[in-house]
Amino acid sequence: MSLLPLRILTAVLLIALSAPLQSESREEFFPSFEQTLAELMEFYDVPGLSAAVIHEGELVWSRAFGFRDLEAQQPVFPDTRFRIESITKTLTARAVLRLTEKTRISLDEPVNPHLSRWKIPDSDFGVRDVTLRNLLSHSSGITGKRNFSRPEGLRPPVEAVLRGSCGFDEAVLIEEPGEQFRYSNQGYLIVELLTEELTGMDFSAFMEQEVLQGRAVYAEDVDQDRAAVSYDLDGNPVPFYIDPFRGAGGLFMSAEQLARELLKGPWRSDHPLYQQILEPEGFYRLGADGAALGFFTEELSDSLTGVFHGGEGTGSLAMVYLVPDQQAALVLLTNSKRSWPLIYEGLSEWGQWTFGIQPAMARSFTAAAALLHGITAAILIISAVLVSAVIQGMRKNRRVFSPASLLRGRRLLVPAVPAAAAAAWEVARAVAVRNLLPVYDLRLSAALIICTAAAVIFQLFPLRGSGCGDEYHFRDAS
Repeated sequence: MSLLPLRILTAVLLIALSAPLQSESREEFFPSFEQTLAELMEFYDVPGLSAAVIHEGELVWSRAFGFRDLEAQQPVFPDTRFRIESITKTLTARAVLRLTEKTRISLDEPVNPHLSRWKIPDSDFGVRDVTLRNLLSHSSGITGKRNFSRPEGLRPPVEAVLRGSCGFDEAVLIEEPGEQFRYSNQGYLIVELLTEELTGMDFSAFMEQEVLQGRAVYAEDVDQDRAAVSYDLDGNPVPFYIDPFRGAGGLFMSAEQLARELLKGPWRSDHPLYQQILEPEGFYRLGADGAALGFFTEELSDSLTGVFHGGEGTGSLAMVYLVPDQQAALVLLTNSKRSWPLIYEGLSEWGQWTFGIQPAMARSFTAAAALLHGITAAILIISAVLVSAVIQGMRKNRRVFSPASLLRGRRLLVPAVPAAAAAAWEVARAVAVRNLLPVYDLRLSAALIICTAAAVIFQLFPLRGSGCGDEYHFRDAS
């Protein structure tokens, strides 16, 4: 396990030198890839993983790792279904694109006239301008905020959720459609409702007919005794829940099942599904150059485009990444909230092998992990220097024990600085870092606590003659 930080630093060096990894054959790559994933699972304490790779238009590899249920010690099997969370949006977009070919509505036609059970409420913005393309690309201007309540019983009616009932946020227009990226689960709820109104079918039945064909089920239909149990950041099992939507999330699949759906294409980067609508903002900008229909896009090179989507739930994380023009794809599904680093490092290794480039989100993680690793090492070195100075000073009788010195003027600032940094870091961990960089965040927390203790010790033993209060001399009894 100690080799993992070194592997991250090596990856950073490779990026800096612009030297892609040497291409390996399938026979060489996959045993190494399996070992990497298994090591990452142990290092980050991830219970279970379902993984699959499409290469040159063929499903060439799929594996099941770890446990679907830790308490019962039940392993993950090739057909174990995981929550794919927001990756569901990619399948919804595929199905809806086919719907536009069969019905009267087009991607650029306003949706409100086709809605009767619920309509986008009037606002100061262009309600009549919200189109299907806007909804599928998170550019509708519909509120993106979501209440993470988890209904344990039946799924509430979609129009009730859109109205803001059942403890969820109301879907309202807060800016002009088509002008700004705003990630919106409510937008996909509207797509779900629109689909039912246009087809007269229940959304689940529509999805089964158009894309799923037995490969996936929604939460209310999954066999809980065979599906992966989800685990939170602390490793606690998450009680089973049913999401209040189906178009935005809620599907259960194995990696192989999802890969077989992806095999149906499209395998052209110029396909309408993959065309950039606008640039994403905020966190999403770290890994994506554009938002498309159910996917994010990334320009890997002048001639190569990647398309992808992640999935995040209370106790599950997932990623699907495709390179359409190379007919290549990676699917990683996990049952742990601690698995973002595993996903990014797995994506990095696969990307280097497949097209010689680290995807942007993997580069961002690698750089952040290396930064934390470097800061932690520097803080521990400073701590060692402080303690070493005290030890050497005591041996040479140059330092004395003086508790009062800790409370004198500017000397209090020395331990106060790392203590304040430790407190600020705990806030940052709670807000975001703990989710994205588990293990590394705890190491930095421990390093800051050690540094605070070292600074206190350093101040308790000032140099002789520094005028720092009462001195308690330690002399040899002889």
